[in-house]
Amino acid sequence: MKNKYKLSLPLLFTCIIWLAPANLVKGMPVTIDNGTPDLIDAKPSDFDYTPSLFGLQKQSADDFLLTDETTINSIEWWGIYFSSNTASASDNFTIRIFPDTAGVPASTTSISPLIGTLTQTDTGDDFTVSSLFFNGTFDVYKYSLTLDTPPNLATGSYWLSIVNDTTNEIDDWFWSTSNASGNAHGRVNDGDSWTFGIGNEMAFNLQGSVTSNTTNPVPEPSILTLISLGLLAIRRRLFSS
Repeated sequence: MKNKYKLSLPLLFTCIIWLAPANLVKGMPVTIDNGTPDLIDAKPSDFDYTPSLFGLQKQSADDFLLTDETTINSIEWWGIYFSSNTASASDNFTIRIFPDTAGVPASTTSISPLIGTLTQTDTGDDFTVSSLFFNGTFDVYKYSLTLDTPPNLATGSYWLSIVNDTTNEIDDWFWSTSNASGNAHGRVNDGDSWTFGIGNEMAFNLQGSVTSNTTNPVPEPSILTLISLGLLAIRRRLFSS
């Protein structure tokens, strides 16, 4: 009488699937979500802002990572108007993407300022400041920008800088934070080094798409995989005999 062997098909199939390369199809949606406002803090990012105890920087930037070559199609972010809660009649944002240099933004940008169709919406959320220096409540606004000329970015780390210019407006613009612990940086003027470690995450997200068809490298087979494939061969021989 022939011996009967029971082999684990689920294990074999799992190993085979594990070996299959992951294909990324051109046009596949990509979302970089850096969080929504935490309603706890906001940082100045305004060319018309005068550095003070509320922040030493005029320009703020936060990092993001692309794991595949990506075209950025739209950007969303949040902010407030400080200090009288008076929204700008006409926002004048400068939005730039800086390459990463040893964990901080480069001093100059390799990508021209991003332009497109901007919408501003009052979210209905409020941000309240209560301190020894100032007390007040601010409306939180959401901004959406659909880019006229979407940039194509290679895999790697980048920094998003969003700076308003409220010249001739009543209030300065502050970028909402999404987390108290983060890697955002600031500086005063164009060309300066980004020397101010803000220590927060800024509230924004990016929408884009994979630029080209890619296949992730197949990992080296583990000992477990080789054994499983050997067991599969044995099983085939048993059934054929």
